[in-house]
Amino acid sequence: MANNTSNKHQWIVLDGDIDAEWIESMNTVMDDNKMLTLASNERIPLTPTMRLLLEINHMNHCSPATVSRGGVIFVNADDVGWKPVVDSWIEKLEAGEFRPLLTTLFSRYVDPCLEHCRRNFKTVVPLPAVSQVMTICKILEGILPKESVRGAPPPDKKLLEYHFVFACVWAFGGCMLVDKVTDYRTQFSKWWVSEWKNVAFPEKGLVFDYYVDETQCLMVPWDDKVPKFSYSMDANSSGMFVPTVETSRLTYFLDSLVANRHYVMFVGNTGTGKTAIMMNKLHSMDPEAVAYTTINMNSFSDAPSLQVMMEQPLEKKSGVRYGPPGSRRLVYFIDDMNMPFVDKYDTQSAIELARQMVDYRGWYDKVKILLKEIMNCQYAACMNPTAGSFNITPRMQRHFVTFAVQMPTPEIVRSIYFQIMDGHLTTGGFDGDVTKMSGKLVDATIELHRLVMNNFLPSAVKFHYQFNLRETSNIVGGMCRMVKDVYRQPAQVARLWVHECERVFRDRMVNDTDMAKFDEFRASVTKKYFEDLGLAAVEERPLLFTSFMQASADDTPLYAQVPGYEALKKALEDKLNEYNETNAVMDLVLFQQAMEHVTRISRIIDLPRGNAMLVGVGGSGKQSLARLAAYISGYDVFQIAVSSTYGVADFKENLLSLYTKAGAKGQPVVFLMTDNQIVKEQFLVFINDLLSTGIVADLFTQEDKDTFVNAVRNEVKATGQLDTAENCWDFFINKVRRYLHVVLCFSPVGDKFRIRARQFPALVNCTQLDWFHGWPAEALLSVAQRFLADVPNVAMDLRGRMAHYMAQAHQYVSEASQQYIESFRRYNYTTPKSYLELIALYKTLLAQKRAELQAAKERLQNGVEKIAQASAQVADLQQNLREEQIVVEEKKAQTDALIHSIGKEKAVVDEAVESSREDEEAASKLQNEVQAFQEECTRDLAAAEHVIADAEAALNSLDKGSLGELKSFGSPAVEVVQVVAACMTLTASGGKIPKDLTWAAGKKYMGNVDAFLKSLLNFDKDNVPENCVAAVEKEYISNPNFNVEFIKNKSSAAAGLCGWVVNICKYFRIYQVGITLLSWRGQQLNAQQQLAYASALQV
Repeated sequence: MANNTSNKHQWIVLDGDIDAEWIESMNTVMDDNKMLTLASNERIPLTPTMRLLLEINHMNHCSPATVSRGGVIFVNADDVGWKPVVDSWIEKLEAGEFRPLLTTLFSRYVDPCLEHCRRNFKTVVPLPAVSQVMTICKILEGILPKESVRGAPPPDKKLLEYHFVFACVWAFGGCMLVDKVTDYRTQFSKWWVSEWKNVAFPEKGLVFDYYVDETQCLMVPWDDKVPKFSYSMDANSSGMFVPTVETSRLTYFLDSLVANRHYVMFVGNTGTGKTAIMMNKLHSMDPEAVAYTTINMNSFSDAPSLQVMMEQPLEKKSGVRYGPPGSRRLVYFIDDMNMPFVDKYDTQSAIELARQMVDYRGWYDKVKILLKEIMNCQYAACMNPTAGSFNITPRMQRHFVTFAVQMPTPEIVRSIYFQIMDGHLTTGGFDGDVTKMSGKLVDATIELHRLVMNNFLPSAVKFHYQFNLRETSNIVGGMCRMVKDVYRQPAQVARLWVHECERVFRDRMVNDTDMAKFDEFRASVTKKYFEDLGLAAVEERPLLFTSFMQASADDTPLYAQVPGYEALKKALEDKLNEYNETNAVMDLVLFQQAMEHVTRISRIIDLPRGNAMLVGVGGSGKQSLARLAAYISGYDVFQIAVSSTYGVADFKENLLSLYTKAGAKGQPVVFLMTDNQIVKEQFLVFINDLLSTGIVADLFTQEDKDTFVNAVRNEVKATGQLDTAENCWDFFINKVRRYLHVVLCFSPVGDKFRIRARQFPALVNCTQLDWFHGWPAEALLSVAQRFLADVPNVAMDLRGRMAHYMAQAHQYVSEASQQYIESFRRYNYTTPKSYLELIALYKTLLAQKRAELQAAKERLQNGVEKIAQASAQVADLQQNLREEQIVVEEKKAQTDALIHSIGKEKAVVDEAVESSREDEEAASKLQNEVQAFQEECTRDLAAAEHVIADAEAALNSLDKGSLGELKSFGSPAVEVVQVVAACMTLTASGGKIPKDLTWAAGKKYMGNVDAFLKSLLNFDKDNVPENCVAAVEKEYISNPNFNVEFIKNKSSAAAGLCGWVVNICKYFRIYQVGITLLSWRGQQLNAQQQLAYASALQV
């Protein structure tokens, strides 16, 4: 474009929603200077002929700067309207004879229908008018002849109008919203019949129940086109597809639209069968002509990840052209299309990438920045309007022919499940009385489902209360596990029905109130349909069914009733003991509720595609009971080992190993995962895909796929299918879904579970829930008795009272916590884990206190023993005392005699003492004098030694470097010269002070720095001439600036010499005025000798 030499305008089209980030970079481009500034500060000028054209849906995120820089043209939908699009389509028709007739029909029907529908009805998703009109064209493409036939009669106007009305009915009415409040589909049908009389519809039913019979030119019911269902005992109930009126008409449109390469979207709530209808159609297509790939959207889906998934089934054709292998067409089936996260600018990058392929037939290579041209590809999609972003961008929605898939009517639901149930009972060879129950079982299931769906509505806490056909299918699937050898009586069948209803519905309930309410509904339905069988026999408890308590003659597990809790407990304890012998020991207490949960988990994972969601607070036993159930079923258990470095790559590697084990090797395995192990939310992307379709995006390389395909090729041949890559891959995925069972253990505490269930619908939709409620009193008591059994030295009656007290205390705290919630709206969780911690704390404290008491007891015993030993020793001592007393008396007499003789001698001593008193007084006086003299000497010595220490410290602060620096001064400060002069004066030999005290003489005086410093250190401080000291004091020290602090600013070496001079002078004045330090020390020694003599005299 930059090389354009003409003056023709060149338009750069920016097609897509605007966000406030990239559009700001375009402001300088839209200015007069037309300069594009990149993040790297590179500036790219645009030529004057270049122009920008922004084709956008809205300007919600445009800044005023952007709006002011361009001309804004608002294109109203009514300004252009639908006619140009229709006229263009009519002109392109090969069969030219239909053009004028179609123009007339469009003019007659379209505008009134659009206006009335806009004013009175609401579509399941917002649809532009042109999209609905184009739906008429696309439906007619599948009806009208592709080209004109020579010699053919002119078109039948009446038949053409019938076809046109049929297309209008589905274009305008097929997307109408139906919910619990309003039924716009029925309203539309009534309006159409009353408004348009040219084409007559039968009075029965709605206009959607009829199609055009070309031979009779009449509207005939769709019932004639519904294929007959054939039940197979070997088929998996979850994979059965029962054709109905709804599935037949939607499949009809799929056949027509997909063949003409139009995009089709089914919109409806979860469980309405959207995906099943779509997948049934895709499976039935000719694999030689059409291939398909499934893409499950979730909240983490974005453009880069979607592009990788969409490029996987493509191959390079030539240059930048890509397409499916061979000459086939590829259908991308995008499920949950509205699930990608909506960013802050109201865009979904994944959907924008998908739209890019529709509008521009390709997407860009992120490395080469080239548009990859995608050939022979189209879309089919499903989405739930109550999940994700609810709607998608209208720019993408307009490309689809949109049909609303509603919940089937009770008649259709009954038709579906009656065919399955009756087929199972008839084909299975059951007794006549049992076979006749098909209708009752289905009617009871549908009525109970209706009661549950209308009374248990979803909320923020009960977000999983979404009841649809999946629950009905699970009940019927459980009923289809019956075999004629076990279920011979109608009462047994009724009991199984009650059990399956409780497992599907009751196990989802979050509290006792909801469970009690459900029990009332279930009991009323049971009474209505099975009262003739005896309610006592049907309602008898325990009501549990398992497949590990009973087996057939060829060791095939039979899904049969449990005889009683005792038999179940014995069987589970035996299995638990076997498990503990080969695995890490699980110390489980199999109370009644725990046994029930084991049977529920076992029931789920025994199904071919059984995946369980175990919901309960921490410590409920979810993981332990799941491990036991998996062991009972003969499955291996796999759990990821989370570490600080565990990431998405490690998780994908673990998933790949599970696929290898389950799909390639055919080994059943349970993938047990807790919410604490979800260290990255991306893990749930893979779990969601695994649960919904079994195909995990971005998990397999082409080499992995080839390996898996070759691993099952022989098995595919054994089933009678062609061993094509597609058949082998489908067989492998189905095998993985049959053998790999996911058991998720989540906690309902907080918002994480609710948010994850909203972001990843398969967590709830594709699993069967088992809600772990708080332990009942019986469970609390059993656990306490079990863990208190190993406490020694406790009486049995006391042990029982302790267990009762612990259970009661836990219940009291739970009740108080509930009152706390009601009063303060704050939570205090009392979980089974806290109850186990209570028991453990009691045992720990009991052992601790017992140890303390034992230690005190042993201490007391030791004390008593010591006292006894002391008493014996005292008795011995008393005996010795009596013996020694005699000796003492004898010694006493001798002592008295000695005292008498000493008294005589004392008189002589007293006279001697009197005579020595005068000597004592003289010695005392001398002692005082010596003591005073010694103290004086000590004070003088201390002062002198302090001064000497300061002088030595001053010298120690000097070193060769600092003195050398001082000596190098050329003309130092006056104070520095005075310091050196003072040193020369003080160290003058024989007291002869030099006459030349200039700086030059001082430098000469310092001479060799080492010798100079050594002479100062060895200076004879005791023999300094008095005249030298006097001269220094008079000439230098008297100067106020002659001090260390002042001179330190001039030179650190001069400051050290200054300190030495000052302290030497102080030393002299202290000791040399009167007596030298040596004489002082001699006097001190003499005084100490005299003091010692005086002290001797006193003694």
